[in-house]
Formats: sequence, C-alpha cells, structure tokens
Amino acid sequence: MRRRAVGRAVMSDAVAAQRVREGRRDAFLLLVDRHSAAVHAYLRTCLTDRGEVDSLTEETFRRAYAVALRGTEPYTHWRVQLLTTARGLAVSAWARDPYSMNVADGFRYWAARGGVWPLMARSALFEAYRSLPLRWQTVLWHTAVEEDGPALTTDVLGLPRGQYTTVTGRARQAIREFYLDVYRRAAVRRPSCTAFVQSYSRRPAIVSAAEWARARAHAIRCVRCGEVELDLSDIGYQLCAQLPAALLGWWHDPLYREARATPLPMSPPAFPRR
Repeated sequence: MRRRAVGRAVMSDAVAAQRVREGRRDAFLLLVDRHSAAVHAYLRTCLTDRGEVDSLTEETFRRAYAVALRGTEPYTHWRVQLLTTARGLAVSAWARDPYSMNVADGFRYWAARGGVWPLMARSALFEAYRSLPLRWQTVLWHTAVEEDGPALTTDVLGLPRGQYTTVTGRARQAIREFYLDVYRRAAVRRPSCTAFVQSYSRRPAIVSAAEWARARAHAIRCVRCGEVELDLSDIGYQLCAQLPAALLGWWHDPLYREARATPLPMSPPAFPRR
C-alpha cells in the first residue's frame, strides 16, 4: 500500500526537492514513496540477493537525498537519475566480486563486457528526446516507457489528475515535432527526403492521398526516411524500445516489468533522520 503524505497530491518531484533544500526533510519521503518500488525492481534485474537489493535501494536514496540537500540540479528527471545511481551501485557490487552468485547472470555479462551501451544509444529518437524540455522528458518516460499511469505521473509533475490526457498528448506531439525538425535539417541537401518530411509532418489533415502515397513510396526506397516512418508510426512503442537502454545502458525490460508487477515488501527507509 502506498503511503499518504501531506501535500502529496500537489507537490511535484521538483517542488519536493526544493523543500528538502529548505530543510523540509519529510518532503523527501514523497520521492521515496513515488520511486522506491521502481528502484527496487531495477536492482532486482541486477542482483539476486534480496538483502543486497534492499541495501542498495536505501543507498540510492541516501545519495539522492545528499544531492537534494546540496541543491544540485539533476541532469534529468528523478526516476532516471535514481535508476542511474542504482545501476552504478550495482556495477560496484559486481566489481567487488564478479563471480558472486548474488549477481544476476545477464547483468554480470553486461558488466563484464565493460557496460557497453547498445548501438541505438545515439538514435535520432533519443536525440530528439534529449532535446525536449525536462518536463516533456518526464512525461514520456513515465507514460510511454514505464506506463506508470495517471495517478503517479500527475503527482510527479504536480498536476491535477484531469490534465493527464492533455499533457501526454502534448508531450508526444512535442517529440514528434522535435524529431522531424532534427531530421529536416539533416536532410536539407536531399530534396526527396525533404519532401517526405514535409508530407509526414503535415498528415493527416492537409496531405492529399497522392502526396501521401508518394511519401510512403519514398520511405520504402530510402533507408533513412524509412527509419523516420518506423519511429513515428508508433512513437510510444519506439520510446519504450529505445530510451531505457540508451539512458541507462543496462536494461532488461521483461525482468524489470515482472519485478514491478510483483513488488516485494521493503523495510521503511532509515532516513532522513531528525
């Protein structure tokens, strides 16, 4: 059962972090409440020992609390920052004993290879995502990647529940526009590709059937434009497929979703102490 905290429904992650900097230690419990299950689930894809997973979950939040107290602005939204910290702690646990039975086999293999990022890490969709304002990045991660749902997503953003659909739609439209704008600049010397982008960016209200047919035919012949069409045909699926590995390096989607679906009880965090 999720804890209830004062002001939880109206305090965004950003405001909670600001309150921590102002001395409101209880505000950090909002971040723990919203993100601890995800951190715990992620660590369960890295390590097999329950006690170590619990310990590193707590250490992840201890470090995040120290960051919030210093007033250091996160380079990304809180969920990804916390998962990034958890990944680093898991890598350190592996490095201490690479052959430990407490390290999950898949994570051990990834770490032993040097923690190599996948080839799609610098994809056009990823670049468009990183070009978005942090607010839209947050919306897309929680809705498209983790499918956290309206209640948690609006709490993270500090929005009324009724704005969920509007904000989600705007975020998806924003990344679509950023993506096409980036590709348009890259294709400026390729007239046929430029025409494809113009047609694709205007559909479906303005583009005629003949123009749309020409754009589709071009996408079949052109590998680069074909990738654009694939990315934007189901942008939610592509974000889910590309973003986690690109941002975190290690990501085992089936294990993570299984862990999120079967949450394990965790001991109350031993911080922040008064």
